[in-house]
Amino acid sequence: MVEAAIPGFGIFGVTGLFSLLAALFLYLGGGGQALFIVGALLFLTLVLGYWFFHKGPHSRIGRRITLGLRFTADKGYEATERLTQMVGQTGTAATPLRPSGRVAIHGEPYDAMTRGEFYEAGTPVKVIAVSSRQLVVEKEVP
Repeated sequence: MVEAAIPGFGIFGVTGLFSLLAALFLYLGGGGQALFIVGALLFLTLVLGYWFFHKGPHSRIGRRITLGLRFTADKGYEATERLTQMVGQTGTAATPLRPSGRVAIHGEPYDAMTRGEFYEAGTPVKVIAVSSRQLVVEKEVP
């Protein structure tokens, strides 16, 4: 119930883990042998968890079950096209820029923003920079 309101492991996760270990301890009789079994299981869980997260991906089995490919720009993979070549281009505001909106450059729409100015739709603009996948524009002066 608490995890629905406060996601994560934190104090509630640790409390739940210790409650499970205490329940197992009491189920096994609560003596020295039960303490040994619970301690051994806790130790084994920590060792296997360390191996799984730190050593496992580099093992023979780990390489077979994990994705080893790296999709980087130097290999030709890009999530979006480059916009840096748009600097210096001119177009018009397709929507009001207050301070962000859409511009049309060579008939293609792009997300754009100004440096805080408000421009009405149809205002001639010039691209001066690219920031966070948006074109930064200013009013074009003739």
